[in-house]
Amino acid sequence: IQTPINYYVDADGDGVGSAATASLCSSTAPAGYSSTTGDCNDNNASIQTPINYYVDADGDGVGSSTTASLCSVTAHAGYSTITGDCNDNNASIQTPISYYVDADGDGVGSSTTASLCSVTAPAGYSTITGDCNDNNANIQTPINYYVDADGDGVGSSTTASLCSTSVPAGYSSTTGDCNDNNASIQTSINYYVDADADGYGSAATASFCSTTAPAGYSSTTGDCNDNNAAIKPSATEICGNGIDDNCDGNTDEGCTSITYYLDADNDGFGNASISITSFSASAPAGYSALNTDCNDNNFAVKPSASEICGNGIDDNCNGVIDENGTALTAISSINGPVGVCKSQTGVVFSVTSISGATTYTWTVPTGATITAGQGSASITVSFSATQAAGNICVKANNACVTTAQFCRSLTIYTAKPATPVAILGSNIEVCPGSTKTF
Repeated sequence: IQTPINYYVDADGDGVGSAATASLCSSTAPAGYSSTTGDCNDNNASIQTPINYYVDADGDGVGSSTTASLCSVTAHAGYSTITGDCNDNNASIQTPISYYVDADGDGVGSSTTASLCSVTAPAGYSTITGDCNDNNANIQTPINYYVDADGDGVGSSTTASLCSTSVPAGYSSTTGDCNDNNASIQTSINYYVDADADGYGSAATASFCSTTAPAGYSSTTGDCNDNNAAIKPSATEICGNGIDDNCDGNTDEGCTSITYYLDADNDGFGNASISITSFSASAPAGYSALNTDCNDNNFAVKPSASEICGNGIDDNCNGVIDENGTALTAISSINGPVGVCKSQTGVVFSVTSISGATTYTWTVPTGATITAGQGSASITVSFSATQAAGNICVKANNACVTTAQFCRSLTIYTAKPATPVAILGSNIEVCPGSTKTF
C-alpha cells in the first residue's frame, strides 16, 4: 500500500458501513470498517438496507397498499408487514365482506353477492340470503300452497312451494279437498245406508266424497225397516197388515174397520150372525156389507125381493109374510054405453089396465050375464028381456091387493025414440067456409 484507502465506518460490524469514511493505510478493511457502504443503521448489525412496510393508519395490524421504507427489522407503530386493508381508516375491517344484494330492501338478499369493505350491510345489501323474489319486499321465503286442480278454492294434500304472497291459479291456501278433480265437492258427505234400495236410508251413515249417493246409500233417512223396500216414508199405509208401512210411527192409521157378513147364497145380503172384520173397502168373495138376509140359503129371499103373495114366505125379509104389496091404482071410470036395451047382447064394457093388477072382478045388474072376459079388463055382457036398471061394477086384484070397487049406473031403454019430423035451422043458401046451426 502506498496511499491510504477510504473505508466506511462499520460500527455494528455487520460488514456494511455507514456513510462515514476513514482513510486507512491498509489494503484490507480493518475491524470496524467496511469497503461496502449503505448501512441504514450502523448501530444495529441486524439491518443494513431499509425494509418496505405498509402504512397501517388504523393500527389494526393490516396495512394499506401504501408503503414506506424504514430502517427497522420490525414494523414501527403505524406500519405493518401485511397489506390488504380495504379501509385503513377503520380498525374493525381489513378484508372486504360478501353481502347479498337486497334489491327490494326487505332485509333478505338474493343469491347475488357483492364484496364490500364495510362491517355492516349497506343499504341495498343484506347479510342474509334466501329471498325467493328480490323484487317484492312482501315475500322472502317460498310459501307452501295446496294444489287445487279443480279450481274450487280447496286444495288437495299435495303442496308446492311458490314465491308468491297471493295464491296463484291452480293452487289454494286451504287443504282438505276430498276429490280435487271435481269442483262440485270438497268435503266428504254423510249418506245413509239404504240396504233395501228403496230410496230411504236407515240411521247408519257412511262418508263418501261424492255429490250423489252411491249405490246402497241415500241422502234421505227415515226408513224404519231397511230390509224391506215396500216399507218407507213415501209408502201408502196398508190397512190391516199390522205394519207401519209409511214409517210415521203408527200402524194402520187412517184406516176404517169394516164388518162384512157371510153371504152364503150370494144374493148381496149377508147373515147378521156370521161376520168378519176387514180394512178393505170391498167385501171379500162370499161376504156382504149388508146383514139383513133372513134366509142366507135362498138367493130369492132378500130385502130387495118383491113379496110373493100366497107362498107363505117372508120374501123381502121385513118380518111379515104375504103383506100387502104396493097399492094398486084406484079405478076411476068404466068405458062402455050409458044405457042398453032389453035383450041386447054383445055389449062391451072395459077399464084402463091397472099396473100390477093380475085380475079384474066384474059385477052386473040382476038379469044381465057376462058372456066373456070375466077376470080381464074388458067384458062382454048380454041383457035379458026383463032387464031392469042397475049398476055395473069392477075392482082390480093381484095376489096381495084388491082395489076398492068402482060402480056406475046403467040405464035400460024401454021405448024407441020418436021419429024426427023436422030439421030446424036456416034455410037460406050458405057460403063456403061459413058455419050454420041446424
